[in-house]
Amino acid sequence: MAKKDRNDEKKGVFTIPRAADGSSLLSFDEAEKRYGSIHDSLCHITLGDRPTAIEFVKAYAPDIAREFDVDELEILSNEIYDDFMGKNVLDFVYRIPPKSDGLPLDMTLIVEHKSWGGGAADQEIINQLLYYFALVCRRRYADWKETKKEERPAKLAQPLVLLLYSGKNVDYKPPQWEICYPLPDALQRWSVRFPIMGVNLTRMYREGALVGSPFLRVMGELLATASLEELPGVYKQIFQTYNEVDEWGDRERKLARANFTYTDRALKNLDRPLTLEDALDINANLRKKEARDTMISYFDELKLEGEIKGKIEGKIEGKIEGKIEGKIEGKIELFRALVDGKFSFCPERLCEKFAQITDGATLDRICTFVAYKAKTLEDVMDFVDEQAKAIS
Repeated sequence: MAKKDRNDEKKGVFTIPRAADGSSLLSFDEAEKRYGSIHDSLCHITLGDRPTAIEFVKAYAPDIAREFDVDELEILSNEIYDDFMGKNVLDFVYRIPPKSDGLPLDMTLIVEHKSWGGGAADQEIINQLLYYFALVCRRRYADWKETKKEERPAKLAQPLVLLLYSGKNVDYKPPQWEICYPLPDALQRWSVRFPIMGVNLTRMYREGALVGSPFLRVMGELLATASLEELPGVYKQIFQTYNEVDEWGDRERKLARANFTYTDRALKNLDRPLTLEDALDINANLRKKEARDTMISYFDELKLEGEIKGKIEGKIEGKIEGKIEGKIEGKIELFRALVDGKFSFCPERLCEKFAQITDGATLDRICTFVAYKAKTLEDVMDFVDEQAKAIS
């Protein structure tokens, strides 16, 4: 008889759509609607991606990786539905099976992200995590009861809790449950302590200690710099990490798109919205065509929604409504960087021909063509010739 799914009646409302490997299929917008926070949304998409989740546990919980088979990690987040709260309340729950020569039990890891904490706020965190701990234990026990007696493990492993912090406090340390639930000295030997593993992404960023795959490091850098309000000055450099990604598929494009979306919205919160010139700068530093295409597709959509005041030449009656600011000399340098970044080579004669054009609008038109439409160096050469003839 198939095991009953206690969430059957909730599906279509609270269940997160997942790929065959368990990775979340929520878009950034869907995640933000569900979680109500751009920070939690970025975490959900990044750590809800199974390969990245495996990399995360190996990088930030190495003791678990030594004892359990992390490569067989299973994501269980949307299977912990809480009737009292009326929703799935946990950020992430990972089930990690034992190694072949290890203990005969599964490890359940609860991962909770917080962009705030410290002082009185730690009391709320403690209460929340204790409640989550009880939910997971209840679910593990229910699964155990529904398993045939001869197939049940002799013991259930205590779930572990990892608090992922990305707030402003570089020195923040996770609270410990015994601090908030003290017992008299005479009863201390009977008290139950549940220490919380902690990862302070902000401190690791400040110390240059973020590790793991490119997408895992980008997530940590974006979250930390947004909290420290340093994002406007570093995000273009952060995105250069994509140059380390060798293969690009649907998974990589989704993760990169989530990072672009998060950055756009975090910068708006800091009153520093992305502009077309920002997009050109990012594009010039991305060597991988797939990475550039992902960024371009995101900005194209923003353009169509009217969220970027400087429009890319093309779809709106062939006009550029916003112009790239800057002197002619600056446009020449921008053109050189765009061509070199996209095609790894910028012929000097091409730059000389570009420099002979003195009409600012035409120079803008050529730069946007290079960034968003040109597929080969020959395309650029032909377009520069065409534009030069048009104004001669």
